Amino acid sequence: MKFEIVSKELKDNTLPTHPGELIADEIEFAEMPLEEAAKKLGISTAELKLLINAEIPITRQVAQNADKLFNLESGMLLKLQADRDEMTSKIKVFNDFSIFSEKLHDKNFDIILSNLQKVLFKQRKPVMA
Repeated sequence: MKFEIVSKELKDNTLPTHPGELIADEIEFAEMPLEEAAKKLGISTAELKLLINAEIPITRQVAQNADKLFNLESGMLLKLQADRDEMTSKIKVFNDFSIFSEKLHDKNFDIILSNLQKVLFKQRKPVMA
């Protein structure tokens, strides 16, 4: 049995924004060389390239330095990273169970997988102001 992912994020094949994307935008807007930005953020140029390509997570120190350098709220950057990490974990759990279920061809695992999908990717209700 094949499952269709019900989460909008997964249907669009997207994850929450990586904070490195915002930092990349700010670097570009400031027309700042990567080497200079890396130095001011307290990381190597290689680490900055990994960060802006969403290959490594942002750290608290880099978020704080980005706040000072670009006026990007460090708490927001860390929340974006946490949201992305959470969704990545949910996708991994779901995919691992999907593969396991397919290998067993077991109807009970199909039911478990269906319920897992509902729990992991339930739609969050908007918070009313």
